[in-house]
Amino acid sequence: MEKLTLSSNQLTQNIENLQNHLNEIKVEGAYISSFDAYLSEYVPRQECHRYYVTGFTGSMAEVFVPANGRVQLFVDGRYYEQAEREVDPKLVEINKCGLGLNEFLFKYIKDHEITSIAYEASRTPISTLKTMEQTLDAKAMDEAKLSKLLSYQTFRADGELYCAKRPDSESTHLKLERVIKNEHEAIFVSALDSISWLSNLRSNGIPNSSFFLAKSIATSQTLYLFLNTEVPSDKIGSDNIKIFSEDSFEDVLKSITADGKIERILYDAERITAKDYHSLCGVVSEDNLDEFPGGLYTFQSRKLDSELAAIRESFDLADLAILNSIKTIRQKVKSGQQVSERDLYNETNSSYKNLGALSQSFTTIASTGVNSSVIHYGDASDKVFVEDGDWMLLDSGGYWESGFATDTTRTFMANPDAEPSTEQKKIYTLVLKGYINASTAIVKEGTIGAVIDGLARAPINEYGYNYEHGTGHGVGISVHEEGIKFRPSSNTPIYPGQVVSIEPGIYLPGFGGCRFENIIEVVAHPKFPGFVYFESLVYIGLDLALIDDSLLSEKERLWVENYQKKCAKLNRVF
Repeated sequence: MEKLTLSSNQLTQNIENLQNHLNEIKVEGAYISSFDAYLSEYVPRQECHRYYVTGFTGSMAEVFVPANGRVQLFVDGRYYEQAEREVDPKLVEINKCGLGLNEFLFKYIKDHEITSIAYEASRTPISTLKTMEQTLDAKAMDEAKLSKLLSYQTFRADGELYCAKRPDSESTHLKLERVIKNEHEAIFVSALDSISWLSNLRSNGIPNSSFFLAKSIATSQTLYLFLNTEVPSDKIGSDNIKIFSEDSFEDVLKSITADGKIERILYDAERITAKDYHSLCGVVSEDNLDEFPGGLYTFQSRKLDSELAAIRESFDLADLAILNSIKTIRQKVKSGQQVSERDLYNETNSSYKNLGALSQSFTTIASTGVNSSVIHYGDASDKVFVEDGDWMLLDSGGYWESGFATDTTRTFMANPDAEPSTEQKKIYTLVLKGYINASTAIVKEGTIGAVIDGLARAPINEYGYNYEHGTGHGVGISVHEEGIKFRPSSNTPIYPGQVVSIEPGIYLPGFGGCRFENIIEVVAHPKFPGFVYFESLVYIGLDLALIDDSLLSEKERLWVENYQKKCAKLNRVF
């Protein structure tokens, strides 16, 4: 699918059209989210309305468009450098923030004494709207008119649904019984990966995903799915799944609540749009709606044995795809061939496909030289070539038939015969120390994610470095799954069965960046009741030439030795 690209003139016209409209409806500005109508993190560019008024392509940011003046773009540390490269400073002002962009957005609004704001009801979480309404006169925009002002393009998912069952997997019926204990309650679910998990259905119609576009109502016995695509005529899934078109939502909701059997509907305020919330209120009393913080992720993030088995199989294949790509590229560089970032990108994607991957789980990050400091560098160039002494950063993942995502990062010297610089070795070793410190931790079950984040940063901070992103995110059907996070502000508890990344890094604009990422499983400790430890799902060897042994402790040297031995035994060293 060809990517949407805006010209400078189109962007200027979009901003002018929107600002004229804001003045017409007499508000001081508009909130434009990065979400689609399902509040997804990664959305096709056509569906990212934020792109139409900023030109910024990163996965997450917040935007305030004032009725007059420059558009305000709020980005966290993952995107500082990328935003500077992509946006026109005459049109868009970059606000460099920490994690938790909403807080910075609302602080800006307060500091500038803004009293009225417009928003898109179909793309604004009800939690965000309720925060707005505490201090602002919030007005929903006419989205049909807005689409004409900004000439939005529409993305249509065309992948077919299929069942992703293993012989020992949990049925939709059992999941419903486990999640919903009260037969008089129902849960509204629009998080696409949660719907895919609950239904055991998958699709490959959305780039970099294994889920499908739908919203749902889950009761203790039935999952009602509402698709925005053609409803399949044949039976899909189980007897506990009923499928309707999306425009049937309110009618079906009325029918299942009419007899009074469903008395209460639960929702996650972070994952329901203002429009969908008001649709619920149009059918049931607001008094009969209750928040369900965390949604299904409370259950979904703690993987069953059958799910863990499927995840391990996927990572075994991903390891091979990454290893083959690195070995091929290094051999080409060593033989004197000219190698570009795009060569690594193409080689990696082809390697996944050759090993049976149905798609990538995100846009492959393949960078070299100074570009490796761009944390989410998503535009591998065929005009940026490896130079003597360069390292390369490869961050990639894929989906196989089970529909679980993989995600792994390696930084390596492009030429295996090149001697790394002192600075490269220092940075690589400190990042590795951060990973080892976090991944070898033994902590009590229920320990919050901020603790692990601190362990990863400690060896890096000790030498005056840091990184402006979280240390870890959950991995499941979505490559960024809620339910577990390792970041400075994370108070989410850690439980056995969860799958999460550990990915410290150091990024120096103008020099380059290094990241090391393995995905680990949280495992109940066999000797210490109530404690957990971490077991790697990734076994791809280290670039030993980049390790400064003098910076390692005896414990860290032993970890390197043991990890490398295991990778060698699996024939996964380069």
